[in-house]
Amino acid sequence: MNLQSLLLLILILIFSSCNEVTPKKTDTKGRPNIIFIISDDQAWGDYSFMGHPHIQTPHVDQLAKGIRHIY
Repeated sequence: MNLQSLLLLILILIFSSCNEVTPKKTDTKGRPNIIFIISDDQAWGDYSFMGHPHIQTPHVDQLAKGIRHIY
């Protein structure tokens, strides 16, 4: 089997395993929405909404404004 045939077989297997099944609508009432943001090389206080004097994070600040009651 040459390389082109192997790649074609892999692509066929990948695309044939993808289904367009619509997930069932579940009752989300009472279940919280969770946003998990990963930021590389920043400590807890390295955001402007946490009071850092030099770093500006306006988009993260806007998100934090909506969940400020958690802190």
